[in-house]
Amino acid sequence: MAIVFENITKCPLCNDILNTEKEYIMTPNLITNQLDEFSLLSDVGIHTECLDRSPLKSRLIKFIDQYENSLKEMRRLVDKYNPREIINFNLLSSNESEPLYKYNYFLIPRQNLTEWNEYEDFIEHANAFLSEGKWKSVNGFNYLEYFLNTVKNISNT
Repeated sequence: MAIVFENITKCPLCNDILNTEKEYIMTPNLITNQLDEFSLLSDVGIHTECLDRSPLKSRLIKFIDQYENSLKEMRRLVDKYNPREIINFNLLSSNESEPLYKYNYFLIPRQNLTEWNEYEDFIEHANAFLSEGKWKSVNGFNYLEYFLNTVKNISNT
């Protein structure tokens, strides 16, 4: 969840300071791809009136709902598996026309990865996404590349 320092942190939509004068929400860390339009709305505080005026509002709410459902599914899987044995993707792409979009919030226990019938498809689309320069990391850690390599390494063992 975002950290907001009132009277310091700015709303990404209007660039005004967040404080108690205007209601705001805090969003979870939805995506680490700086090239995705939703990186602006990920892990931040946003004035509710700015969000109400934004054309991205309904999609943001949808992604937050998917994020929360993913957390619920993760909790369910943790009852059966060690959390370290679960692969879970966050929001990989907010663009519905991207083939990678269908893997948003995908969860799978590592032991089931070899049975995943979309394994080759995911590898192909993730590699293409990276090679086409559609991913830029926040701090040098490439989340997509990490999961791509994780998935490849598990299936090769």
